[in-house]
Amino acid sequence: IGNPENVISIKELAHLTRNSFSKIKGVPINKLPQIRSVKEEDYYGMGKGFQDIDLRVPSIKIARKTLNWKPSIDLKQGIGSAIKSFLKDDHSGRAKLKIK
Repeated sequence: IGNPENVISIKELAHLTRNSFSKIKGVPINKLPQIRSVKEEDYYGMGKGFQDIDLRVPSIKIARKTLNWKPSIDLKQGIGSAIKSFLKDDHSGRAKLKIK
């Protein structure tokens, strides 16, 4: 659903994920693939003039009211749990992460 308390850029999310993976697997950061910035118009292939919104903040008002739900896991913990779950899967047929 989302958590409006976890407002973060894609670049920050990439670094958080990479750092969490490094800690969980015990792999030094310098052995993991580098994070690089790509202009959104290049990534999306839309050319010059393409615009995307800078910030997305989810509204959880309906979930709070209808489901009596509220976020209980912070972003760092959620990323760590997702990485651990991903690493438990055998990933048959998927590309392998290349560690130097």
